[in-house]
Amino acid sequence: MNNKSIDNIRGLVRPVLTVVFGIAFIFGVFARLIEPIWLAYLTVGTFVFWFGDRAFKNLGFMLKGQYPVETPPDTESTASQPTAGAQNAQAALTEEAQPVEPVPPLDVAAFHEAVLKDVGPSYTEVNPCTIFYEARDKGLVTGVEHISQAEDYWNYLVGLSQEAFSSIWGYSLEDAIQHAKEPGCPSCTTCSGGTDIDSKARHAGMAYYAILLDVRHTLKKRDDLFQLAHSGIDWKAKLAPQYQTLYHLGELAEEIMGTSK
Repeated sequence: MNNKSIDNIRGLVRPVLTVVFGIAFIFGVFARLIEPIWLAYLTVGTFVFWFGDRAFKNLGFMLKGQYPVETPPDTESTASQPTAGAQNAQAALTEEAQPVEPVPPLDVAAFHEAVLKDVGPSYTEVNPCTIFYEARDKGLVTGVEHISQAEDYWNYLVGLSQEAFSSIWGYSLEDAIQHAKEPGCPSCTTCSGGTDIDSKARHAGMAYYAILLDVRHTLKKRDDLFQLAHSGIDWKAKLAPQYQTLYHLGELAEEIMGTSK
């Protein structure tokens, strides 16, 4: 039996049953086996039997717009679209995969050679103090790409400042502090002692006091620069292009950190 024959039989079930039940109910009513009210029940039942499924379908269609039913998400389309977290992770992996160009270190030796070459024409004489001043001047006009280059420069500048101090005082800053209350020093036997290194430097003369201030200033700015390097602050966003030099980055490090709080 094919599908067409089955469909034809299904189509005859409802009419045949309706006719059979109708004849049986009518016969029952006239034979007084069934009360006449049951004929009304038969009529209602027939309408429900014939048109009940269509009525409920139409009712469901009308209520569909008023009470929408949540449909399950399309798992195939959802699975094919990556989530925001997956996209971020993929972007991070892509950035990590890209080769990072190494930061070129500051060539301190070449920088020092340029300082020695220019110190004579700039200051007419060459000594540890003028070398320190020339290195400071050259740092003012030398650009910086990475903060590590400025760190190398300020380490180099601190060394020059200490050599300049020793050339004037005759010993290191540590020794000068230790012997501050004693009269005299290796380069000045006639200077008197003081209550501290500052008072002794002022009594010894302008050159002694000036280099003391220069050494302290250089040491402090180097420490400020190291703090800036470890802070993670985007110093390029804070520093104007004309001040992005080896010297200015250390000189303005404290101000950069102050404006980032």
